[in-house]
Amino acid sequence: MRSLLLIFSILLANLSFSQATDNDSPDFLSERLYGYEDVDFVWKVEGKLQVFLNEGINYLKEGNLTTALANLNDFVKEDSSFWVARYYRGVTYKLLRKLKNAEADFTAVLKLNPNSYESMLELGKIYHFRNNTRRAEKWYNQAIQLSPHKALAYYMKGELELNQGNPRQAIKNYKISIERDPQFSDAKTKLALIEIIQKENFEAGLPYLNDILRKDSLNRIALLFRSSINYKKNPTASLKDLNTLVRIDPKNIEVLYWRGEILIGLEDFEAAFVDMRKVIQASREDENYFIGQQTRLDKRIDILNAGNYTTRTIFGFDEADSKKIKKGFCLLLTDKYDASIREFDLVKNVNKNALTLFLKAIANEHSGNHQEAFRLYNLALVFDNDIIDAHKKRGIYLSELQNWSASEKDFSEVLKINPEIHVIYKLRGVTRYHQNNFSGAVDDFSRFIDYLKRDSLELEQPLQSRIYKEVVGYRAMAYQKEERYLDAVYDFLVSDNMRAIDLNLMDKSITQLISEGDTTQAITYLDNYIQQASYFVDARICRIKILVLQKKWDKVESEIDEALKSGKSPYLHFVRGLVLKEKNNDAEAITFFTESIELAKKLHESSALPYLERGKLFAKLNKKKQASKDFESAEKLGSKEASRLLHELN
Repeated sequence: MRSLLLIFSILLANLSFSQATDNDSPDFLSERLYGYEDVDFVWKVEGKLQVFLNEGINYLKEGNLTTALANLNDFVKEDSSFWVARYYRGVTYKLLRKLKNAEADFTAVLKLNPNSYESMLELGKIYHFRNNTRRAEKWYNQAIQLSPHKALAYYMKGELELNQGNPRQAIKNYKISIERDPQFSDAKTKLALIEIIQKENFEAGLPYLNDILRKDSLNRIALLFRSSINYKKNPTASLKDLNTLVRIDPKNIEVLYWRGEILIGLEDFEAAFVDMRKVIQASREDENYFIGQQTRLDKRIDILNAGNYTTRTIFGFDEADSKKIKKGFCLLLTDKYDASIREFDLVKNVNKNALTLFLKAIANEHSGNHQEAFRLYNLALVFDNDIIDAHKKRGIYLSELQNWSASEKDFSEVLKINPEIHVIYKLRGVTRYHQNNFSGAVDDFSRFIDYLKRDSLELEQPLQSRIYKEVVGYRAMAYQKEERYLDAVYDFLVSDNMRAIDLNLMDKSITQLISEGDTTQAITYLDNYIQQASYFVDARICRIKILVLQKKWDKVESEIDEALKSGKSPYLHFVRGLVLKEKNNDAEAITFFTESIELAKKLHESSALPYLERGKLFAKLNKKKQASKDFESAEKLGSKEASRLLHELN
């Protein structure tokens, strides 16, 4: 257990990292900020209101915040003068991160009950969330002034000081909170943490932790903290604390894992395997986040798959071999790859049973010996062709060797055994792409994308977003190879790869749809592009071209104004001129035609249209010389209409 990870694991056992809403800044926030104090009150409300309040408080305690809020809202609608309902609704709003609403309720409580210590604390917490130190401290001080004998406000001031990097003031407030309440263990835990950090010595925190546990032998944070400190120098003492923690909370997989690690260190592999098996059975790493690049997450998924396969098949071995496999698996779990392989090699018929071959393959893969891992995955599948993970890994190795057809067979085998491992569609899609089976690749990528959408992943999270965009980008390339250029454009936009879009092909495809009479479909594509990327000016230009052909000038005008916000272009200025011309605003139209011509010169583009239209306006205004010059320019650029008008003008 690494010392730096240890200190942060302990810190995070008592701290949470949260992003408050209302445009608040992120902060390390004490668990106490998420908690709240119950208030004493006398029930003096009629039956229906009593039900609303009772249900609201009960649902709040159960963590069903939405239903709690609904009940408390019903109460406040009927009677907004009962401060207790406003207090608990404020707490619910806070936990829902609706801090402005929470602040309004706690402020209302203080008007109804100026001696509400708990509401002062909650207002302090709201500003604490927002990192507004001055106002948070103001409310904590008001709570102290109201009830100087209570501990919590001092503790919260200590949290505020610690968060601001003032450990001396934090210590002072923590100590006062302990004076007010000698049983206040949170403050002692923080003092232990500060002591460790300041003295750079884990054991410096032990006196505080021992004191907490003398008075409260079941304090989870102190047990976890003390166990971690004793981990290396006194593993037996560490194990004793972990045993207590497991009795208190037998389903806590983090505690089970730590106990398993200590048991491995003490070479009690039988007991360690029991703990590690429980950890694996309770873990829920999503197979569909597998990338296939030996990331930490990939390795965790590998270990979980190996653990599940081991627990299903180990009962077929005799006791002596079973012990060796358990020991080898525990060593594999703790990254002792060479030692685990040596242990597996002691199993009878090690090279003739699927389990030991498979576990040895994983150990070799994780240690970087990929050639041997590939060989062992092959052998494992000879003895058990239903090992999903072995097919997946062999498929990946075959992909790296560019043996695409064999790789595809392995991925297809995985889906045959378990079609719910959707990530395989992504992997198989790549193999199909490289075999020029672009429609098959599109089908596979689409299946995985549909799974991501159906599974309601929060795609703003970095890992989920990256996976989603990556696969959409793959599909875009497959669409392009299939010559489905308009579908490719949308996927390139979604995958943030706008540079891959071939604008000429997009323009030709839109033009072809229009020529085939499918203008509605063309506009649908363009609408989707603009909805996905409002800054995509080329899509707006295509849509404007269609509207100009349809002579829908009102729509053209609104489109032009929106498009010009994203950037200038010769065509946009030209069309703006056309709109103004339609409105008989000739002078301003000439200005836009002129700007179109100048922009085109800067971009080394050329078009007869702005010269032609400006020439027409000059002729209308009887400025024959300027009109003639414009018609000549348009004629040189290939406009037959300009030739005719020039002839008529002369």
